[in-house]
Amino acid sequence: MHILKKGSVFKAIYMIGFFFGLASAIPSYINSEFLAQYAGNKLVGIIFIIADIAILGAFFLIGKILKKYGAYSIATFLSSVAVLSLLGLMFVKIPAIIYFLF
Repeated sequence: MHILKKGSVFKAIYMIGFFFGLASAIPSYINSEFLAQYAGNKLVGIIFIIADIAILGAFFLIGKILKKYGAYSIATFLSSVAVLSLLGLMFVKIPAIIYFLF
């Protein structure tokens, strides 16, 4: 049986965290540049803050929602919302609607 050293486990966790962070940072940068075309940089920051607060709220409610509706239903619903949002972002030109879809 191979026993991992404590330091090597932490290094692996940090490396995985770094790559996951990088994987989310690059799309965020691209999304903010897209949104900055319709709003100023200050408004982009406010939109990201509102979205982060909404995500934090969802973390507190997700357990109850999953118990009530089930994982498959939630995944189907969220996938549908993501597809509709992307379609809206492709075709809508009104800034207020773009902020909402974002």
